[in-house]
Amino acid sequence: MTDVKSYLILLVSILMVGGIFFICSTYKEQLHIYRERVGHIFDKSMTIEGQLLIDNRYLHYEGTKSLDSIIVVQAWAEQQVLILKDSSRHCLDSIFQAELYKTKLPLRTVVSYTMAGKTTYSKPIENVFRMYLIKDKIYYRKRETDKDMIHLQAYADIPISMITTDKRKFNVGLIMCVGSVLLGIVGERFILKKRKKSKNTVLLNLIAPPNLGEHITGNYYWNESIRTLWYKDKKVVLNGIILSYFKAFIQSETYSVMYGDLMPLHGGNFELTNAIKNKIYQATGKLKKTFIEAGIPIKIESITNVGYQLQFNEDENRIDG
Repeated sequence: MTDVKSYLILLVSILMVGGIFFICSTYKEQLHIYRERVGHIFDKSMTIEGQLLIDNRYLHYEGTKSLDSIIVVQAWAEQQVLILKDSSRHCLDSIFQAELYKTKLPLRTVVSYTMAGKTTYSKPIENVFRMYLIKDKIYYRKRETDKDMIHLQAYADIPISMITTDKRKFNVGLIMCVGSVLLGIVGERFILKKRKKSKNTVLLNLIAPPNLGEHITGNYYWNESIRTLWYKDKKVVLNGIILSYFKAFIQSETYSVMYGDLMPLHGGNFELTNAIKNKIYQATGKLKKTFIEAGIPIKIESITNVGYQLQFNEDENRIDG
């Protein structure tokens, strides 16, 4: 039963972990898709900002003196100009949010930039640590130094409720989770039922063995084939002379035997001698002791100068000691 329970726990755990994995993986995949989508919108917003705030571009570039291409240097120069015109980058943040609304993504956004060791946020009151980092851009004029580096970052708050999951994977994960719970409940009930049935079988075997034999009286049964006397959950196997004595007792309607009935068991037929009487006394004493040791409350009463009688009691406290 312990092995069955161990396998059940293992199977339930595998199903539950697998289900959670499917649900979380589809959420993670869709979140990545959302972040990519929002990131493209931010790139578009940067283009719009440049078109609004920069009318003309004049760039002096000496390729022999620069380690970077003209495109890299131009991008850095544009960020310098945009920061001079909008030091909080509020314009970029507003364009970013407006473009998101156009695509039916009403998300809260924040834009930040770090320059000369100082970080500025477009919305200082927003807690960016609870948002997703959408874009992380670094601009250099010269790569051998970070003195002129501009570190631009964009954040967006993407609620879980907005993320549309892969229904197929989500349903598989949900079915696995629900199935693991149902399997655990059904399996536990099955184990408890089997355990209860096993206990009842053991108890039944103790109280009422499969082959009780002949009913004597009350809770007493005699199985002749295995020479066993049953009383409730107790039993005793009889052999030899005490077996013969017990059979003589139960063959009588009153469970009593006379000396004359017992004499043939000891080689006597017509005369009850003291020697035979002593043997009968010793045999009944041995039978009495056997009942006591087995915890069976049968008393052997002496009928003065006549014989003995068995008394089948139902109270263990009345064992003849």
